Amino acid sequence: MAYGEDGLLFRRATTHYLPDHVILLVGEGDFSFSLSLARSFGSASNIVATSLDTRDDLMKKYKKAGFNLALLRELGAHVFHGVDATKMMDHPHLKILRFDRIIFNFPHAGFHGKEDSPKLISKHAELVHGFFRNASAMLRRPWGEVHVSHKTTKPYCDWNIVELAFHSFLTFVCAVDFRPEDYPNYSNKRGDGKKADESFHLGECSTFVFCSSMAAAIHRPPLNCVIWGRSLSVDDRQQRLMSLWRLMVDLLGQHPGVAEMRLRMS
Repeated sequence: MAYGEDGLLFRRATTHYLPDHVILLVGEGDFSFSLSLARSFGSASNIVATSLDTRDDLMKKYKKAGFNLALLRELGAHVFHGVDATKMMDHPHLKILRFDRIIFNFPHAGFHGKEDSPKLISKHAELVHGFFRNASAMLRRPWGEVHVSHKTTKPYCDWNIVELAFHSFLTFVCAVDFRPEDYPNYSNKRGDGKKADESFHLGECSTFVFCSSMAAAIHRPPLNCVIWGRSLSVDDRQQRLMSLWRLMVDLLGQHPGVAEMRLRMS
């Protein structure tokens, strides 16, 4: 476990994210969130970090972008620019990969008027729906998760992201408070206009967790299945899957997803 200036705070970043997870980050600003995770792991070999901006645009927008990107690459991250979250499943490098965690922090379609404008809310919802549609096709099953950090007060709650996820075959699992202090040196960015490099007020916000609807069905009673000639309860079924998963990890010496990503990226 790696420690930074904040000591144990680096450990908190691993509550939802582990070094064995193959992680895709979407819509990064100055890549400070990706770097925070990488530092908490002591490596970024399991991280694929992307931005909608081109590299040239990033350098113009964010003072620390160059520094953060250099450290990420030094730690082994795979970084891609010009990645549209609503089309990423067709990206030549991403379409061959499957991920344990796909993260989109504070998606936003741009500053095109007041946030409570129905037209702007519709634009935001279109962005999030497009992201969900792509992310659901890129999850490693059955345990992959999509995480969206999002403000929970009006008018942001009017985006109805849980409903948008449902229409993309994703099931809502839970929402946990998003605490910036859990991610040392992370700095959220406006990302647009003359104030692109400035942070915005977060207020009340949460990380919404979703899994594939197929995975959710596995845990939902009263499902039973027959394996190797005997009936398994839902609990037995889940334990059996986890045992097989741990066996794969033991045989490979690491999370199979990380091994697969390294092979495909090489």
